[in-house]
Amino acid sequence: MSAVDELCRSYLDARWHFDPSAASAAGLTTHDDRLGRYDEAGVRELTAALRALAGAAEELDTADQDEEIDRTALLDELRVAIFRFQHEQPHRRNPAFWLRHFFDGLHALGARPDASEATAASVAARLRDAPAFLDAARDTMTEPPRVLSDSALAML
Repeated sequence: MSAVDELCRSYLDARWHFDPSAASAAGLTTHDDRLGRYDEAGVRELTAALRALAGAAEELDTADQDEEIDRTALLDELRVAIFRFQHEQPHRRNPAFWLRHFFDGLHALGARPDASEATAASVAARLRDAPAFLDAARDTMTEPPRVLSDSALAML
């Protein structure tokens, strides 16, 4: 496995850790029992992890053009995610961001073709996590624009 492949694997591991709903949607089951944390501390950890991965990607020497293309794509993904959380700040401004994560997390579990007792237990765990998740949303958001609040209300 090349260094670029290993770094991509590290990125996916970090992504699944910080976005368990996306992990479930990708078919992974290791994070099915929880929702993500997008409060200030969680986003600080997320952006620190993304910056560390971006720094490692920038330092990589690639062996050929294919690896360089993969490295460039990974760097783009990391930089966009960092920019999004540092400047757009959906966790502070967009209630639909929180709702989408919650709904996507439940949908990913419910849409599994091989639903089992373990899947039902994961749904229950995510539902138990919902009050803390929604409290964090309320405490983290600061004066969301009306259009974003209206969008979140329409989702509900």
